[in-house]
Amino acid sequence: MELLYKYIVCMAVIFLLGLSLRTKPRVSLLAGIGGAVGYIVYLLCPSAPLGFLFSSLTLALLGEIFARLCRIPSSIFMVLGIFPLVPGTGLYETMAHAFLGDYAQALKAGGDAIIGIALMAVAFAFVTVSFRIFAPIKRRKGNAAK
Repeated sequence: MELLYKYIVCMAVIFLLGLSLRTKPRVSLLAGIGGAVGYIVYLLCPSAPLGFLFSSLTLALLGEIFARLCRIPSSIFMVLGIFPLVPGTGLYETMAHAFLGDYAQALKAGGDAIIGIALMAVAFAFVTVSFRIFAPIKRRKGNAAK
């Protein structure tokens, strides 16, 4: 029941964020669905690094699929959907420990946050490149590639 609550709240937040950024309601709703699914995948993973990797893979895959359905760039779905996944707590802890003078803990928290960010970037790049190679966009006869 708690996961359903988190899914609904996450989807609503992303949907409203999308509307505030002037995306179409359908695009905002699909971005909310993708972002919420990605966040649930993150919560179900046993460790944070695996959560960042698998949730970003899921989000990027859904973003590419939704982009094909709506005929818009996939980055719109990825930018909106990534908000719940950003390791903000790790970045906050890094700054808090550094401010308090506990540099060892700051380095540990910062390193964990950077690993999470790097895994997310690798996942997005992997899915995007895979889609460019294996699922090219079919062009109309009048719009042939140059």
